[in-house]
Amino acid sequence: MPSSTLPFEILFDLINDMSVDVVFEITPLAPGRISKNVLLGRGRSVSLVLNAGSTYRYMLLTSNRASELSVQSWNDIRCTASSAISGSGLPSGLSCKTMEYELPKYRH
Repeated sequence: MPSSTLPFEILFDLINDMSVDVVFEITPLAPGRISKNVLLGRGRSVSLVLNAGSTYRYMLLTSNRASELSVQSWNDIRCTASSAISGSGLPSGLSCKTMEYELPKYRH
């Protein structure tokens, strides 16, 4: 029996379970496009509808860490900010590269 070739959508949920605010950045793949930022307070979440099987890239930022998220899945994904920032306990279909950074110190 042939399988369906019609595209379908999945839901990507990111929940901020951390004690600090995080910034979720939707980064466009096309050059010249402007990224969109969503500030997620403690306990807040963002849900995105994605095309199943397509690859999407996002950034998750705290005051001293950044995680580059790569999402490609055929099923709905529910992820917490703490697992994305730490890089452990990630659901299937989600990978990340985490880096630490130091905010610049301003002189008066």
